[in-house]
Amino acid sequence: MRQRLLPVLLLALALLGFAGCSPAPSATAERFTVALAKGDVATAKKYCTQSTAQMLDFAVSMGAVQAQPDFKFVVTEQKIDGNRATVRFKDDKGKEEKIDLVKIDGRWQVEVRK
Repeated sequence: MRQRLLPVLLLALALLGFAGCSPAPSATAERFTVALAKGDVATAKKYCTQSTAQMLDFAVSMGAVQAQPDFKFVVTEQKIDGNRATVRFKDDKGKEEKIDLVKIDGRWQVEVRK
């Protein structure tokens, strides 16, 4: 009985450990970009720093954030350097963009630098 229980406990502990891991920077950047494309600023703000959220609020107040529900993109590169990351993607028109992220309290967050 004890021999059968050990593998189950080890698997459960491993799964709990993975559940606590932060999503990759590319996943955070993708969620942020999809939310903005849908015009869902409230959701986008969940994936960015406080200063970036303030910039989004300002952009919304100026009418600069418009939904683009047909926006398509592909992540082409992810670079991680300690608590900083860069994610590059290409949209369906071939335009390349870069998103900077910073890891705060174990979570990757989009950081728009001024």
